[in-house]
Amino acid sequence: MKLYIVRHGETLFNYKHLVQGWCDSPLTEKGVMQAKCAGYGLKDIPFSHAFCSTSERTFDTACNIIGERKITLEQRKALKEMHFGSIEGDAMSDVFMQCMRNEGGFAKFGGETIEEAGNRAVNAWKAIAEECKDENVLIVTHGGVIMNGMNMLEPGIVEDMQKKGIYAENCSVSVVDYCDGEMKIEEFCSLEYRQKGEQYYAIS
Repeated sequence: MKLYIVRHGETLFNYKHLVQGWCDSPLTEKGVMQAKCAGYGLKDIPFSHAFCSTSERTFDTACNIIGERKITLEQRKALKEMHFGSIEGDAMSDVFMQCMRNEGGFAKFGGETIEEAGNRAVNAWKAIAEECKDENVLIVTHGGVIMNGMNMLEPGIVEDMQKKGIYAENCSVSVVDYCDGEMKIEEFCSLEYRQKGEQYYAIS
């Protein structure tokens, strides 16, 4: 079975370059369109279930991806973004980026470490995979936990991909294969699905 792990669409805090973890903000018009485009790109993938975090931004993204499909959408707290502690809502800064690259993460601000966020993400993905064996599943979550989770599955992949200019952009899609308890990354933060929708809506 495969997990299609999608980052939410652009939010107001993304647009304003504010730190957004456990705090929340709504999707912008661009973010809604990104989700619809990703939904078009994923339209031929037969999903049995869909999951998202308890944040509004992932729920709304998931709803726009699902569209008219008859798929059950379940919210799970374990899929929430990394907790950034007392700097939640602050302007993005060098301090934030340094914490993202440091194993201690945001512990000094009362938030999560890199390992805590990565383990939480992987455990949440595995729990869903075990529940939905032999089926494709849509998971809408957040950039920080996607990157930390992927690094837990394949150490160094985030740094390697960023050197190639590949980041966890809004509505990027990562594909993870799950078989016999093992998880293998097949695609990392691909924009192919969103871009298919962008091309479709541009000419329709």
